Order: sequence, then C-alpha cells, then structure tokens
Amino acid sequence: FFSSRRRHTRYGTVTGVQTCALPIYADQRVSRDEYVGAFADTFSPQDKNGDGLLSASEFRHKEAFRAMDADADGQATLEEFKAFYSGMFARSVDKNGDGFWTTDEL
Repeated sequence: FFSSRRRHTRYGTVTGVQTCALPIYADQRVSRDEYVGAFADTFSPQDKNGDGLLSASEFRHKEAFRAMDADADGQATLEEFKAFYSGMFARSVDKNGDGFWTTDEL
C-alpha cells in the first residue's frame, strides 16, 4: 500500500473491505484524517442513483454496510460512511494506536 510517490493509486483489502487510493507522503504514514478522507472521496462514485445516500445495493460489502448504517434505516449518509472508516482505522488499521498507519502495521 505504501509508495514514495505523493499519491498512491493501487487498491487493496483491509479487514475484508476494499481500500481506496491513499495519499502516501515521504514520511511513509497515513493519518486517520487522510485515511477517512480517501474513503470519503469514494462515496459519491458509489452513490449510483445520486441521492446523496448509499443503499446496501450500492455498497459491495453487505456485512460492512450493516455496520456502517448506524441508525439502521437502510441507507448510509456520508457522515455514517466516514464514522465507519474512522472506527475501522482505530480498531483494525492503526494497530499500535499512535494515530497513523505505517508500513510496520501492514
């Protein structure tokens, strides 16, 4: 996932959910804000009907969608989407709890 280039363009999988292109800088680490922001950039392209919400049919991973849909109304807002990835960062990505995802945590 990490590259010396300013912008990473490969996709991968973290905890069973497809990741998005993450900004990687010379310091070889990704902050929570950078991580969540990179995923937030994928919200609109996934919103196939353009209503500003994601439905389970618009999101590939059904189990992850259920966790993302915090109010269980069958659709995920951008805020719920960002909260989901922020939580994923804290629980599964930032293994040492320092607020950054680094190559030693891959």
